Amino acid sequence: MRKTSFGSTCLEDLGIVVERVHDEIGSLEDDMQEISNGDGSIYKCVYVPSRTITLDCRAFEDTWAGFDSLISRLVNAFLISREEQPLRVRTRNGYYIAHFTGYAEGEREGGIGVGAFELTFVASDPYLLADEETSVSIGTSTSSFVIGGGGPVRVRISCDNARRAAVTKDWGVMVDNYIDTILPVPVSTVSSIVIDSETRTATLNGESAMLTLNSNWLELPPGEHLARVSDGSGNATLTWRERSL
Repeated sequence: MRKTSFGSTCLEDLGIVVERVHDEIGSLEDDMQEISNGDGSIYKCVYVPSRTITLDCRAFEDTWAGFDSLISRLVNAFLISREEQPLRVRTRNGYYIAHFTGYAEGEREGGIGVGAFELTFVASDPYLLADEETSVSIGTSTSSFVIGGGGPVRVRISCDNARRAAVTKDWGVMVDNYIDTILPVPVSTVSSIVIDSETRTATLNGESAMLTLNSNWLELPPGEHLARVSDGSGNATLTWRERSL
């Protein structure tokens, strides 16, 4: 049976039963604004709000002192001191990146230490991330690949045998014939490159590096895409986690 965890803390392992999970998506909102080119054009997109996740829980202790001690340890040691962490809920495959926002006590049952309570988390990114990563390999010839799920993914590009282009002195990847992610490579020997759109970081031979000004952090919608190493050479791996609402 799938368990509920926040970071490395598993609620069921602490003796807490998660009875119900509320993780409904909020109402989608239209983001509209006039483009300042004088012709009255309107830019419009659908904005997906942050997701509030509430867990209806129950703890079973022999005394109320034991119940209160468990709740104190749970909130103060495992939840409130944490920043954003992976939140896995028993009803869904995948995980959210969320932070803990609150505890609310519910009904206490008679004279024994059995009580209900709620734990609330907020995921600023409302999408559920797949447990497993998906990867494809590309070279200097165009290859096609398909992204599944229901939301845009942030792609990590890695290459251990990158050689810069002879003229531009750059190494880069082109996707769908117009999205370029390019890294200047100051040495002519084989280089190890990682460009991570999730963290907005790039490294060259393990050291921090910067993309060119006309580069894009690779974020792609679901569907079929075309990709190739467009500057320099070497086999690259594109890796991502599919996302769904």
